This record gives sequence, C-alpha cells and structure tokens, in this order.
Amino acid sequence: ANKICFLEEKEPKLHNEEVLNTNEVFNKLLDESDHRVDQPSVLKARLLDILIADFDRHFGQWEWSKGDTGKGKLYYPIPRDRDQAMFYSDGFLMKIVSKKLLPFLKGFRYDIPDVNWLGESAKDFDRVFLTDLDAKEWQDGIREMQEKLNDSVITAAVKKLPPEIYAIDGVALTNKLISRRNFLSTAGMKYYRFLSKKVNVVGSNQKEYFKLTGNPDGLNVRVYGRKKNNDASFVMYNRTFDQRVTKEIRLYGLNDDDLFDIDSTVSSHIRIRVIGG
Repeated sequence: ANKICFLEEKEPKLHNEEVLNTNEVFNKLLDESDHRVDQPSVLKARLLDILIADFDRHFGQWEWSKGDTGKGKLYYPIPRDRDQAMFYSDGFLMKIVSKKLLPFLKGFRYDIPDVNWLGESAKDFDRVFLTDLDAKEWQDGIREMQEKLNDSVITAAVKKLPPEIYAIDGVALTNKLISRRNFLSTAGMKYYRFLSKKVNVVGSNQKEYFKLTGNPDGLNVRVYGRKKNNDASFVMYNRTFDQRVTKEIRLYGLNDDDLFDIDSTVSSHIRIRVIGG
C-alpha cells in the first residue's frame, strides 16, 4: 500500500536460452573470437532510448540472450529497468540544473536537445557494443524505426494507458512521441558522429588477424579470427571509416599471437593506435 511500483517481465527472451548480464557477455567476447553481439538490435534499442528520453542506460540496464549462428554465438540485447522513460519535470529548479549542471535531465520534450548528453550514462556501453556499424547502417536503422513507429502505431500504444492517465497526459505523450520520432534522423546521426570520433576495435584472447586497407569510401578495418591452422576465414569485424568523422581508431589485440597488417593502399588522416597486448 501507498507505494508506486514498476513491474516488468524479468526475462523477455525469444526461446529458452540462457540469459547473461553484460559483464558475462563481455567476458565471453574476450574469451572467444566467434562470440559476437547483434549490433543492429542494440542500435534499435538505443534509438528507442533516445525516442523516449531514457537517460539511465548504463551497463547494468541490460541482459542478453544468445543464439547459434553455426559459426559461433550471437548475443542479442534485452533492455531492462525502464524507470526513467519519458521523464519530464517542469519545475523551476530542474530547468536551471538541466541547462549546464545536469544537461541529461532536459527530459521528454517535443524535440531532442543535447542528444550526446542524453547518452551520457550509456556512452561507454555504446563504445563497446555499437562499434561495428557505419553511417549507412545507422541511417537504415533510424529509417526502419521511423517507418514502423508511424502515427497510428504511436497513438494506439499510448491509448493502452489506463483511461484516467490518458485523460491527463495521453494527447501530450502522443504528440511528443510523434515529434521526437521526426527528430530522430537528425539526433541519431549526431550521436553516431559523437561515438565515431574515436573507435575501439577489440579482438579477443585468441589469435586474430587485423587487416587495414584503403578504398574509395575510406579506411577499411577487418578483423579475422585465426584457428590453429592459421585459417582466417571467420570475419569478426568489418567497417569502413570516413576520415571526416573518425579521427582515431584503437586496435586492441589482447592476448595470444595477433597479426596487424596495414596495406600500402592506406592513405588516411585517421590516427591508428595498435595495442598488441
């Protein structure tokens, strides 16, 4: 009695898979070169965070389930603990502190101000689990979300609120969601550029082959998992970087016998740091 409670499904997984926390998944990625994260699904979840102004998305706000690709394990994200979704305060003190002191508390508005600050608690998470995706993949992910969350979908979703709540805030919530969806293309790509300025490309504690080549679109970085016979057919990482956006790439080989190969075709202003481990 006399408490406001937040209820959510504990493990909304697709099948009967094992559910892991973020630390466990990160350790799996370090231990096994053929264990990867479903980064397009991570992007969808993070775009939803931006849409609903959920500023509290640190490492502990995620669980993960996994599937078998036939060439290794693929982990997909399960966002949890949405207690800051659509947070908004029109109090005088909140308006003052959200200007400079706590800019991530600008809240759920009709536009998306300071998207980089909105992602403040999630930026380290994003720099681990959103490193593979280039600008086109971000644009495609944003476009897909905008198309799926059309006006009728948003309206129907908000109308699922209890009638007493809908009567108070239903129309405003609907209009804010529609407006923020329309701003998502601009805000999302701004956050992409923020994350892409310096990028960590992390191998595993097994053998890897890092290959850098130049192409008309920019600097291509590929990482291959190497087996005992030095077969490098498994692609762990593949992304082409635009030097107008990315200023530094850090290659982490971690443990075991890694190879770093920078091709003669590479001509880029991007700073490359090689950390062999």
